Amino acid sequence: MYSRGYDWVEGQDFTELGQAVYKYKYYKDLAPQERDKILNFCLHSVKGALDEKFGKEPPFNFVVAAPPNRKGARSLPPLIARSLAEQSGGSLVDVGGFLIKVKDVPVLKNLDSTEKAKALSDAYLFKANLPEPRRGMLILDDIYDSGATLRFIARAINVSYPDLPKYVMVLTSLRKNY
Repeated sequence: MYSRGYDWVEGQDFTELGQAVYKYKYYKDLAPQERDKILNFCLHSVKGALDEKFGKEPPFNFVVAAPPNRKGARSLPPLIARSLAEQSGGSLVDVGGFLIKVKDVPVLKNLDSTEKAKALSDAYLFKANLPEPRRGMLILDDIYDSGATLRFIARAINVSYPDLPKYVMVLTSLRKNY
């Protein structure tokens, strides 16, 4: 069960990674050492999953992270994207700086799918002249709920690079119990 508030609810059905993402995102009083520990755990989990799925030669050479919806919010995906690129020895380029949020987006978790689509419509612009070769793009997000954020980010990238293969990775997804 997922809490629609920011407070931890006993008995939630989160994986260890899901718990880490939740703590990083919503616990405002975490010590810097605890944040670093969570970041390293999430980075290790992402690298392990990518290695398991793709081996040492993934089909993408660019990575972009979904930006946080609130200004100043703590967000793991940009940190993970940057770390993946830094540790790749040059085989992966973080292009997150080219994904521009052109309008404010409200917190999406309490919106229905129609409201999310309206809030995210024209929210992102991707301005980059990607170097060759262009094998593919990994799009990272922290929490998968409806997929709306990922859909609109992919659309923004498609304006300039419609034929570039896109791969999506989320750190955790919501398990809703309605």
